[in-house]
Amino acid sequence: MPHLWLEYETAQDSELPAGASWVVMPITGDSQPVPRMESQPEERTRRGKRDAAGATLMRTGGPDDERWAILGPSSVRVNGVPLLGGIRILDDRDEIRACDGAPFYFSTERLVKVEPFPGTGRRTFCARCKTEIAVGTPAVRCPGCGMWCHQSEVDGLLCWQYPGTSTCPLCDFPNALEGTYRWSPENL
Repeated sequence: MPHLWLEYETAQDSELPAGASWVVMPITGDSQPVPRMESQPEERTRRGKRDAAGATLMRTGGPDDERWAILGPSSVRVNGVPLLGGIRILDDRDEIRACDGAPFYFSTERLVKVEPFPGTGRRTFCARCKTEIAVGTPAVRCPGCGMWCHQSEVDGLLCWQYPGTSTCPLCDFPNALEGTYRWSPENL
């Protein structure tokens, strides 16, 4: 699920884990207003009224599409570049800032989780054991490469956390099930 990393001082109504200075704000639905920052300026509208300089995040494709765009005034910057024409397609880890406001970061990184395999509309095979994954079978979709692996205690198919391994069978993504993000702005 795409999300924004917000500095704790900018985030509202968020619980902060001990020792952390950034919180995750999930992006839900197909569009979401960008959170306000204290130092965002006000801009004049065409009618001369003062209005908050805001921006909106919008999904550019279907519900499973990870591509997002930001729409807003030129006072909003992505990686230091103003939104020329009022729009920009976002990439994972893009910095978003309104004027001299606090930065926040867009991320498409997903957490590792065991879930019933939803199906893909075609036959899908486990990246480790190469057998077909049946719809509804417990499985993990690798956040790194997007491939599926069995992870069923009942069936004994522990392909995601295969004994003696520490990563996805196709990429270097760790196969732990703790549910933590590999990247955060604290790494900058």
